[in-house]
Amino acid sequence: MNLKGKKKSVLFLVLLLVLLVCGGIYTTYRLHPENFVGKNDIITRGEFAADLAKELELDTGNAVKDPPTFSDIDGHWAEKYIEALIDAGIIDPADYPDGFKPDDPITRAEVIKMTVRVKGDDEEAKNTQGHTGYDDQSDIPDDDKGYVIVGEEDGIIGDTEDGKFHPNDPVTKGEADDLIDKTDPEPTPSTPSASTPAPTDPENGQETPSPTPPEKPTPKPTPTPGDSGDDSDDDSGSGSSGGTHYYHDAQVRFDLPETAHTDTEIKVMPVWKYMQSFTWSLTKTTADGSEQPVELTDAVTGSLGLEGGTIQFKDGGRYTLTATAKNARGKETALSKTVTVYSVPDLAFDLPETTHTDKSVTLVYSPEVLYGHDIVWTAEKDGAAVQPANILEGTLGNEGGTFAFKSKGSYTLTATVTDKTGRIFTHTESTQVYPVADIAFTLPEAAHTDTDVNVVTTLTDADGLSAVWSLTKNGESAELADSLDGTLTDAGGTVRFKDKGVYRLTGTLTDETGRTFEASQTVTVYPVGSVGFYLPEIAHTDTDVQVKAIFQNVGTAEIQWSLTKDGKAAALSDHVEGTLTDTDSTVRFKDKGEYVLKAAFTDPAGRTYSYSAPIKVYPVPSIRYKLPETAHTDTTVTVTPETSELGSLKVEWLLENGFGFQDWSTYIDGTLNNSGGQIQFKHAGTYELIARITDDTGRVFLYEDGGKIEVLPVLDLSFELPASTYTDRTIDLRTRGNNNVLPVEWSLTKDGKPAELSFH
Repeated sequence: MNLKGKKKSVLFLVLLLVLLVCGGIYTTYRLHPENFVGKNDIITRGEFAADLAKELELDTGNAVKDPPTFSDIDGHWAEKYIEALIDAGIIDPADYPDGFKPDDPITRAEVIKMTVRVKGDDEEAKNTQGHTGYDDQSDIPDDDKGYVIVGEEDGIIGDTEDGKFHPNDPVTKGEADDLIDKTDPEPTPSTPSASTPAPTDPENGQETPSPTPPEKPTPKPTPTPGDSGDDSDDDSGSGSSGGTHYYHDAQVRFDLPETAHTDTEIKVMPVWKYMQSFTWSLTKTTADGSEQPVELTDAVTGSLGLEGGTIQFKDGGRYTLTATAKNARGKETALSKTVTVYSVPDLAFDLPETTHTDKSVTLVYSPEVLYGHDIVWTAEKDGAAVQPANILEGTLGNEGGTFAFKSKGSYTLTATVTDKTGRIFTHTESTQVYPVADIAFTLPEAAHTDTDVNVVTTLTDADGLSAVWSLTKNGESAELADSLDGTLTDAGGTVRFKDKGVYRLTGTLTDETGRTFEASQTVTVYPVGSVGFYLPEIAHTDTDVQVKAIFQNVGTAEIQWSLTKDGKAAALSDHVEGTLTDTDSTVRFKDKGEYVLKAAFTDPAGRTYSYSAPIKVYPVPSIRYKLPETAHTDTTVTVTPETSELGSLKVEWLLENGFGFQDWSTYIDGTLNNSGGQIQFKHAGTYELIARITDDTGRVFLYEDGGKIEVLPVLDLSFELPASTYTDRTIDLRTRGNNNVLPVEWSLTKDGKPAELSFH
């Protein structure tokens, strides 16, 4: 053989070896895929069945059935393991009415049921009911709860981090191995001989386990939890081949705390075994030590059922809760648990968020809410512990009390009660206590507008509060800056009243609570020249003028009113309508001009006091004009106004067309002034000219009595004729232009003379 042939032979042998190895691995995986599942991989029902059957060393040689128990395992690689577990009573076909589905993940609930059966506790689990102890109790199917409970008792499962069982969660290979490792199979009981039939429950006709009966049956007292005695019934009789039937005693267990309070919830999680019916009952220990039955609904909130429940006792006392279970023959098993329930004292009280050292606070407690306990009062001031007696005027006891805080500060009061269980009940309230601030100052009874007033202020317990000064003048609020020269501070100040009047000066302190502390003093301020009145600076000859006169210290003197006009003395009656008095007066100036009105009187000492006020009186201008009723857009409209009292005032002309004032230049050619003028309307429409006059005071006078004018458009009409034509020709005439749909009248001249259209 040459070298090339040897190389081919070697390659063929290597390839053959690789194929044999890969084929063996593939065959192994196909036959035993459970061996290839990682610890963190989800395990299927078929894989778990294979692992469990191998762990239990079950004989799978002849396990396969024809037909198979489940149609969906026929020919499946795990079929023999599943059938072996069915034969061993570890898988119950009734659990899988829709098929075993061997390639679906197995759940925690399924694994627990199988492992409990491995322990030989299937019958016990089927006869176990109640609360599993897990928070997701409602997620666990009722048929699975007994297995979960027994699984806990057998140590197969225990507490979880979140307190939940998660019955429907898939299981990993590692978790399944751990659960299998916790399973210690019980020895398989020997099969009963054919001459001793399995006892049957007369209630439901199902077979029940038949433990060996005791040699000497004796009467038994009412079983208690933990008793393992069975109830037997000898049904043998004359001519009968009956046997002895055994019924497990019912079992029940639950826990109660030794003590509880009326504000705490108690979770009762019972476990029942071999129970056909149950009842819950409650008694309360009376003062003489006897037990008095009470209705659960009267004593607790919540309810108890098969799976217990959460209850809360309404009142304090010593209670005994009893769960009574009956087995199939009606034999009772009772379990009682006692709890001492303590009432929760009501320590609630209120403190105002803020208060002051001059205000009382009242706290009231009813003895019934304390249940015989004594209140211990503690306090803090500004974060430091203090004795209540050192900070309060008054006392606090079990019934509360009325007190006031002695000084300012941030306070915390705490009521504390410790009951017999050592539980401490507290209620704390806080308040901010403010001092009672005070402000004081003096004012003279009278002053004048030319004299200084010295205000001296004393602040007490102000704690940095600033005085806010306010003022009323003659009973009405007045601005300090408008009424006083000078400033006022927390220490007072020197001021001078600008105007006469009766003033009330008030200094106010406002603390953080919004409470105000104030002091007020009144001073009557007389003007220098104790006479005054108010007159507006301007007026018109058509307006009334209000003269508000204020006179002080006039006595019996007569007020003299006088007037100047344009710098010259003038008689009041010639220029003023109305009468001037020493109170409020209404007058009207008859003529325009610059006037000075003066009021004066002489006091008994001979000092003359006077007051003058100027007023400029403006005339009321007037203008009259008339527009023609109609015009055309090509006609000139002449506006000739008649005016009076215009002086240097300028007449402004406005145009209105029913849609508001319009832009003058858009609608009109030409301008108008005080003397009027000529204008031409650009557009057809109905218009109104309005004359507006604004005098030096800003007063606007509008004159709209010129009437309305209807402006018509100028029509145009045209047509074309040929320069020459013949009598045998027809001329087509068409008009052009804007005739506003008016009818057209035709006329004709011939050789310069009028001619009839119909003849020519």
